[in-house]
Amino acid sequence: MIKTFLLICLFLFQLFNYSPLSAKTKFPAYKDASQPIDNRVKDLLKRMTLEEKIGQMSQISSSELNDSKPGDPKSRRFRPYLDPEKAKKLIKDYHIGSFLVGFAVEPEQWYKFTYELQSIAIQNSRLGIPMIYGNDHIHGANYVIGATIFPQALGLGCTFNKSLAAKMGEVTALEIADLGQPWNFAPILDLARNPYWPRMYESFGESTHLISEMGTSYIKAMQTAQAALPYKIAATAKHFIGYGESKTGWDRTPAVISDQELYEYHVPPFREAIKAGVKTFMINSSEVNGVPVHASQRLINGLLRKELGFDGVVVTDWADILQLIGQHKVARDEREATKMALLAGIDMSMIATQTTFCDVVKDLVLSKEVPMSVIDKSVSRILKLKFELGLFENPYPRNDRFKRIGLPENKLAALQAATESMVLLQNDGVLPLKDIKNILVVGPTAHSKRNICGAWTLEWGGAPEEMFPADMETVFTALLKKYPSAVVDTISNPLINLSAFQNKAQISDIIIVAVGEEPHAEGRGNIEDLTLPVDQLEIIKIVQATGRKHILSIFSGRPRVITSVAEKANAIIWAGLPGYEGATALANILNGDANPSGKLCFTYPRSVGHITPYNVKVHDTYTYKWPFGHGLSYSKYEYGNLILSDSIVKPGQTLKISVQVTNKSEVGGSEAVLWYLSDVVRSISPARTNLVGFDKIYLEPGESKTVNFDITPEKQLTFPNEKGEMLLEDGEFVIKVGDKKQSFYFTKSGHTTPKSGKEGRSHLQEEI
Repeated sequence: MIKTFLLICLFLFQLFNYSPLSAKTKFPAYKDASQPIDNRVKDLLKRMTLEEKIGQMSQISSSELNDSKPGDPKSRRFRPYLDPEKAKKLIKDYHIGSFLVGFAVEPEQWYKFTYELQSIAIQNSRLGIPMIYGNDHIHGANYVIGATIFPQALGLGCTFNKSLAAKMGEVTALEIADLGQPWNFAPILDLARNPYWPRMYESFGESTHLISEMGTSYIKAMQTAQAALPYKIAATAKHFIGYGESKTGWDRTPAVISDQELYEYHVPPFREAIKAGVKTFMINSSEVNGVPVHASQRLINGLLRKELGFDGVVVTDWADILQLIGQHKVARDEREATKMALLAGIDMSMIATQTTFCDVVKDLVLSKEVPMSVIDKSVSRILKLKFELGLFENPYPRNDRFKRIGLPENKLAALQAATESMVLLQNDGVLPLKDIKNILVVGPTAHSKRNICGAWTLEWGGAPEEMFPADMETVFTALLKKYPSAVVDTISNPLINLSAFQNKAQISDIIIVAVGEEPHAEGRGNIEDLTLPVDQLEIIKIVQATGRKHILSIFSGRPRVITSVAEKANAIIWAGLPGYEGATALANILNGDANPSGKLCFTYPRSVGHITPYNVKVHDTYTYKWPFGHGLSYSKYEYGNLILSDSIVKPGQTLKISVQVTNKSEVGGSEAVLWYLSDVVRSISPARTNLVGFDKIYLEPGESKTVNFDITPEKQLTFPNEKGEMLLEDGEFVIKVGDKKQSFYFTKSGHTTPKSGKEGRSHLQEEI
């Protein structure tokens, strides 16, 4: 009876609550998280107007949202203080779908800014499409006060430790995830083969393989960071392609790269990034072989899209569509420039500070100069990115996890990275410093924090000293802590008060000279002379004139030539730009609490005019100051028992190689084991040698470890022609690790005698 009564009640409820309208109303597919992402994208796209689509392709700087007034303490450029009316106008009138950049503030301020901006974006979007915020967090969350700051990428490259690149990616994701910044414009995968290039410090080095391995480790860790959940972070592979290869070395100047060289050296890091799942690409601001990359259908739609198979979001660099007019002079006006970029394959314009892009694109579509299909493809990719990052389900930042920003364990990881990044270039036995009673620290970086970190730290071009954390050590304060029983004194510029310096020098057991570069970003770092600045050379010379033992510590984002003063130095450390923990790391190395293990990921030139990467064939009279892979230690490592599983390799076969590494000292330490491969003779002139593998191992005193390496012909023995087609030829190869090397042959037919014209090796190859 009760059951019947309940059934009747249910029927009556359904009857009275039924309406044709409710029956026909369907929850939009794009709002249904259970739907496949492609379905959600298609559903949302068909609901959007042309203007709404164009807005998704537009990215505006946060400077255009700023509520600061002249004289206001918060008026510094890009400081994120939101003017709601400015935001509403941009979103209502232009449907802007992305914003970027900022000025370092506390997590609470970032939260307030992005929360309000996202609220405005969703509430003022007819379809409730969330905005996506991007920033250049290139060596940690460098626009967040209190964050963990790692060494710049060039220093990380010198660690030859993929786990540290992964750790930086993971920690960066963790420290920006809750702040509403799910799009990170990193890593740089450009080759750093010209020290005049001011962005060299943002690259992992001059080796294609090293950049590929460090870059993919960073990308994978960042995009899969479990601690960041429910938020996800999109990494950006930049700057596609050839950015670091300019003829002059100066920022945003033309490059000349043969197609063969492009495929062999420049393409692989980006190809590997795609395989690693990188979600976005940023384009090279300059031109390759006379064609601006932002206007190159061949390089974007052809190489990147078709050949490499990338179907994610391609974004411009800062206002670079407009540079097709003023800088490159391939377009007469913004309309022509925009058409070039869209047809080349650009999805989103970092238009930065103006909205004319929106009007121009609309006009191009309505006049049918740009097909609607081009717009739809780009918008589909952008929407897909937003769905993949979960922005429709979790659009807002959160403020309950700020305490994990700058966690002690993350700072320890940054300290390890800083320690392993430093390269001991020279040491006559003065290091490590034990039983030291008097230490004098001199030079412009003796008591500077900004010089240790470089640009992209708190501010784009490098922040003033007062902005850095109060508890961050300088070289001087770190040595004060490290040597509590010693007298540690400092004089930043001995040139100003020479007599005071000489008095202090005469009573010092050791003088630490901290030199290098002022922070610089992009074109601000263009220089005409690679030599260390004259005033710093003079400081070193007056130190050397005292006859006291001294150590040069070079804090720079590239190798500055020091040949004139190097020989007289008792020890030299290239410290790079090691980040917040850099001074502590240096003190630990000087003291011997840490054993240096860094190795150069670039070639250190002897002179300012003759600059050659490690793998380029040069005249046999050319000499560098220190070679790629150079780096001393307090331990002595011995390589032995280089064993190859076979002397002949055939297609599909794996050549197994092993080497024994022994710590022959009484000091435990880490050794970067670098594997080099040389093709003795090939139909397209080969490189002198190429780094093809690396491992970082720790060895206790007297300990031996066997390190293994595999070679498969289809992976390591192939090379591209000018069309990008991979070739595999019979011939002799040389594998080198440490001071050991052996030859082996690859053959398709079983014939092991080198072909005519392939007998023997060149003089340069014998030097490998």
